[in-house]
Amino acid sequence: MGLVGIEAVIDAMILKLQTDMPAKVTALNTEYADDYVLADIADSSYYWWMPKIERGAVNIEFPAIVLINRPAGPGAQNPSQIEMHFSVVVDVLVRGESGADVSRRVWRYNRAVKEILAQRHSLADVTTTCTYMGEAQHETTDSRSGDYLHDFGSLWEIMTSETT
Repeated sequence: MGLVGIEAVIDAMILKLQTDMPAKVTALNTEYADDYVLADIADSSYYWWMPKIERGAVNIEFPAIVLINRPAGPGAQNPSQIEMHFSVVVDVLVRGESGADVSRRVWRYNRAVKEILAQRHSLADVTTTCTYMGEAQHETTDSRSGDYLHDFGSLWEIMTSETT
C-alpha cells in the first residue's frame, strides 16, 4: 500500500497553478484594464518551502507563490479505505512602491488562485477534494529598499481517499 503524501499534494497544486496561472493573469488584466497590472509568475517563483523574508533579507523573485503545509486532522478509516487530510496555505507575495498597488495586485492573484484550485476536480489525479477554507493577509516594508511587501494567503483543505 502506498498512500498519497503531502509531497504529491504540494507538487500537484504547484503544477496546476503553474499551468493555469498565465491564462488567468491575462483574463484578469483584460477584465480590470487598469493601472494594477498583474505580471506572469515565473515557474521558479513557486516555492514549497518558506523563503527567507526577514529583516530586509529577501531571496525570492516577485511575484511569488509559497505553499505551506499546516497540520491537519485525521480522516475516516476502515479496513478497506483510508482518508488522509492535509491543510495547505497558498500564499501570494508581491512587491511594489505603494500600499494601494500591492494590495490590488495581491487580491487579484489570490482571486486567480481561488478560481483555479476551486474548480471541480482541479487536482483529480492526486486528491479527492480541494476545499477553500479562508484567507489572511500581511503587509510589511523592505527596510533596505523601502518597497512594500504584501502577502495574501488562502487556506485549502485537501483530502485523499484510498483503498487499503
